[in-house]
Parts: sequence; C-alpha cells; structure tokens
Amino acid sequence: MGVASVSLSKLWPALTAVGALSLIMFSAFKTHLILTDIDYNPDHVTRSRGTYSIQMDPSGGSRMHTRGRYTYGTFSAFLKCPAGNFTGLVSTFYISSLEGSLDQDEIDFEFLGKSPAMIQTNYWVNGQGGDREQMVGLGFDCRSAFHKYTIQWTISYIKWFIDDELVRKAINDGYSPWPTKPSFV
Repeated sequence: MGVASVSLSKLWPALTAVGALSLIMFSAFKTHLILTDIDYNPDHVTRSRGTYSIQMDPSGGSRMHTRGRYTYGTFSAFLKCPAGNFTGLVSTFYISSLEGSLDQDEIDFEFLGKSPAMIQTNYWVNGQGGDREQMVGLGFDCRSAFHKYTIQWTISYIKWFIDDELVRKAINDGYSPWPTKPSFV
C-alpha cells in the first residue's frame, strides 16, 4: 500500500548509527536523543542510511514511540508521506499520554491522505479534541521530499512548525482544558 518515512540523516548525520527509531527533543538547556520502541509489527519497519520506513499492507502498519514520557518540550522529526495515492491512510507525528485511553491527552500532526498538500493539527485533552482541529496548507506535496515537523509544548502554549515556520499556535487561557499528562512521542 504505502511507506511513510522518517529521516534522521537530515537532522544530524551522527545519529544515523543509532538503532531503532530516534527522535530529537530540543529544550532551552539540552538536546536529547530519544530512543523508541516499536509497538507492533516490527517487521514493517526498515532502516536504510538513517531513514526509517514503515510499511503499510493488508495486515496493518506499525507504530513507534519513545520509551519514556515527557511533560512539555520541543519534538521534531523529518517526515515524508508515501508515494502515490494514500487516501484512507493516516500518517501521524504526535504526542500521546496513553494510546487507547478514554482520557488521553494528545498533540498531533496528521496527514489525512486525501490531500497531500494539507496537514491537520489538533490537540486532545481527557479524550476530547475534535473541535480543536485545524487544517494547514503545506505549500508543497508531502510525498515529494522530507520536511521538518515540530511540536513545541509548554504550560502556556502549543506551537506547530513546518520547516521551522510557525503554522499554528494555541494559547492556554487558564480556563479551557489543556494537555498536561506526561506523554510518549
């Protein structure tokens, strides 16, 4: 069906020797390498020269996430959507407190497949979030090249960046629900 890819070699060539998937968390004080686990179908994940690809077929895809949880931070990945028509396939880069939990918090970028020039941003609090989604025009076809996607999450705001350009900002007004649960990336 399709292959979604994450590139580390474009981030820092020195990271390409690390096994599994690696993401980078940037903070004001340090930069951390985050090793991840593969939840299911590890045979659907391949690595070649610092790029990890997830294969989607009739048996499903795969999901990779950090071993630990984080409360606030800046998280980035270089992503490229599958070639061809990927309608019906949702590829995501997200932060989630607990997958499948009815009260999960989540912050995400979602490639919905029906439009390779658009991406959906959203955040969920205690399992609720449909009214917070926003579509963003990419200005490019997500299948054509790797681009950097960043989520910056603080107690005061959430910012979504594409190629270091701010595309959305949500402010914590102190009254509305806000994601605060430690989360996997």
